[in-house]
Amino acid sequence: FSGVENRVIINGGTIDINNTPDKFGKIKSRLNNPDNNAWGLEINGGTINVPVELLVQRGVYYTNGVSGATTPAETAGTRTAEWLVAHGGFITGGTFTSIGDEDDVTTNLKSFLSENYALSDNGDGTYSVGIDPEIAEAKVDNTCYINLADAFDAAEAWETVTLLNDITLTETLTIPAGKEVTLDLNGHTIMGVCNGNEANLIFIENTATLNVYDNSSDNDGKITYAVGTSDVGDTIEVKGTLNLYSGTIELTGSWSIGYAVDIRPNSWGTEYTQGTVFHMYDGKLISYDGAIRVASSSSDTY
Repeated sequence: FSGVENRVIINGGTIDINNTPDKFGKIKSRLNNPDNNAWGLEINGGTINVPVELLVQRGVYYTNGVSGATTPAETAGTRTAEWLVAHGGFITGGTFTSIGDEDDVTTNLKSFLSENYALSDNGDGTYSVGIDPEIAEAKVDNTCYINLADAFDAAEAWETVTLLNDITLTETLTIPAGKEVTLDLNGHTIMGVCNGNEANLIFIENTATLNVYDNSSDNDGKITYAVGTSDVGDTIEVKGTLNLYSGTIELTGSWSIGYAVDIRPNSWGTEYTQGTVFHMYDGKLISYDGAIRVASSSSDTY
């Protein structure tokens, strides 16, 4: 298949092709337009029992819809790793039984992975494609995610989001109403700097729940927030439920109004909500200002 706008997208199912490269029955992805990385094939999932050489057509591609445009640098077998990387990839998922020749970049499956993706050996003769764990912020079970927020969105209540690297949040991470997230800090740090008035590093909406653990051997995982251009904010604001089982919640710097954990059943001037709870079973709160605040403008008792 070819043509600048034509594309086949594989998101699931099983494909079996056992032909040799000189026979028909290929899934050939050519660069329909190398100037905009328009691969004719996208693989986002499924089981692909296809030799790598049958996935990619090298040497001839389309430029601006004109067939047959080639240069010596783009003939089969001469493309370098740098060339392939520069032109991107077309594989973001799937399970493969053939990964090609690791010594030949033109027949190596890794050459055609999209940016930030990597191969993992399943130990049974198959290989899976997913987010590279070296750059991923977190994982849910064995699925890695570039951003912690994406992992939170994907996790079900019974699943654990495990932090894979130290990360810096540049905006508030919100646990939406009705969502329950279990976070394992795994010895890593979630950090941020307060650069906006009334900013929070993490915000737990009413009826949402965040369970925080640190299952690392040294138990040195933490969530920490530092004063920046603004000195009004909290490491975690709670309108729902926060359960701290292990790990550290920290607030650093000199704040005008700042708390490690701010329990806020309501905003000022509004009716407070039921079910705002902070359970501290273990772990640490460290603050160079306020550690815990329970605040409401309502006259009701809670």
